[in-house]
Amino acid sequence: MKLLLSDVLPRELIEVLKKYAEIIKEAANDFTRAIALLNDMRTGEARVLLSDVIKLLNKSDELKTTIEESVARTSIDPGFKEEILVLIDMFDEIGDAIKEISRELTVLP
Repeated sequence: MKLLLSDVLPRELIEVLKKYAEIIKEAANDFTRAIALLNDMRTGEARVLLSDVIKLLNKSDELKTTIEESVARTSIDPGFKEEILVLIDMFDEIGDAIKEISRELTVLP
């Protein structure tokens, strides 16, 4: 028998999880484009894009807090809760790494 997230989690939480993952994906794609711009010596455009990446990832931090609070309130198996939180932490680590590198790259001459 298949078990879907919608069988276990509230629809609102699933929507926030999707939005969070989309933001991380968008930030990663924009970061990749910014690196390509830097390689093409288009530093001004790259800096603007890197600044946008940082703003996007700051927004993801707010969503992460919302997700953590919502998961804590949800009455599901504690092991499943932990797995969701571990997954969110993995996404967060990716976002944090991208954000830190973006900050470093925006100060390059």
